[in-house]
Amino acid sequence: MDIILDKKSPIEGSIKIKLKESDYQPLVEEKLKNYAKTAQIKGFRPGKVPQGMIKKMYGKGVMIEEINNLLSKNLNAYIREQNLPLLGEPIPDTEDSAKIDWETQKDFEFTFNIGLVDDFKLDVSPKQKIRKFKIEQDKKAFNETILRLRKDFGEKAPQNKSDNESILTGTLANSELGISKGVSIPVADIEKKEQKKFIGVKTGETIILDPAKALKTGNLNEILGEDLVQKITEEKATLSFTISEVTHMVPSEKNQEFFDKVFGKDAVKTEVEFDQKVKDTIAENYDRESDKLLERYIYDHLLKETKINTPDGFLKEWLLLSNEGKISKDQIDAEFKDYLKDLKWSLIKNKIAKEQDLDASEEEVMEKARATFIEQLGGPMVAAQFKEQMDGIVKNYLQGENGNNYVRTYNLVRDEKIMAYIRENITIQEKKTDPEGFKKAVAALA
Repeated sequence: MDIILDKKSPIEGSIKIKLKESDYQPLVEEKLKNYAKTAQIKGFRPGKVPQGMIKKMYGKGVMIEEINNLLSKNLNAYIREQNLPLLGEPIPDTEDSAKIDWETQKDFEFTFNIGLVDDFKLDVSPKQKIRKFKIEQDKKAFNETILRLRKDFGEKAPQNKSDNESILTGTLANSELGISKGVSIPVADIEKKEQKKFIGVKTGETIILDPAKALKTGNLNEILGEDLVQKITEEKATLSFTISEVTHMVPSEKNQEFFDKVFGKDAVKTEVEFDQKVKDTIAENYDRESDKLLERYIYDHLLKETKINTPDGFLKEWLLLSNEGKISKDQIDAEFKDYLKDLKWSLIKNKIAKEQDLDASEEEVMEKARATFIEQLGGPMVAAQFKEQMDGIVKNYLQGENGNNYVRTYNLVRDEKIMAYIRENITIQEKKTDPEGFKKAVAALA
């Protein structure tokens, strides 16, 4: 057997594998002998079928199977031994395959086209200057936050008719589709263009609505489930919403009971302390949002400044073949630009991780998963109730989905380390803005 690498360019090439009859025939003979031992053919006792008949019946199929096994095994071994930086997977040359005569040919030559990662220069240094917003709090945002908290921890009270702050409770129904579901929908969750028909309604009234227009997609999926939403969309169906109750939230008083509900028992004891805690929380949230935008700016900047050559034609062919008819060539062409960005970003991250020896230990992966569960459970106070079971919960999660949960969490930890390295080594230029200015900056990227 001969294996030859032909690098046509730094990013494209092929691997040729030449097989002689002596490479595969012993394997074929062994497989046919095993067939003969177990074959059940009318007119012959088990194990007594003539070898010639077995060869005539199964010889060609067994030969093709064993050749394919040899190709796969040796191709993968060669790629590992040569440490070839592949993009995608090798693609068999269909022109070569079409010329094969499986009936008479003894020696074979197979060609596999490959895409390669070209070495590229990456500059992560103070020369790279990237903007980060410092969002300054204003009185309006603070007052809105206080009011929202008071409503969130307030009490429901009945209303005669609805306004834009009401909660409508009732039944969504469509008899033809067999839908009848009790729901509570805040008017604020209705799409703005459709809110008018939900304002001024009373108990017992019925509203006919187009769910795709009236309800935001995420809310609609949560209320009815994705399968039912898809069915409604396909049928272009409307739903009736019969109101059984109109309520609104009466804001809580700013007292100790309210403070305890928001931040935990005795975390704050005066209104001044509470207001400061809210301001600190807003600042933390602003900083998190600013960090997300900074990471997007880093992504865009490094992609723009880093020249990476890619075998685009090869990648499009590989995507088409690997998705086995699930996506079309037109879809690949339409989405290829975004795919290429993500691919290049992955190459950039891998280069940084390799050069800086950035990895995630098993304990770091455990700690990341543990922190995620604590957040999902509602914070440290709630999570404390599950303290003894927490390690078991985390381990079971990481072992789930055949280990894919572990891989995802590992990648999250590694990505955080990579981003931390980038931030430490570039120049971050802080720019002050108000919440409205920050919203505009985020919208500009959409």
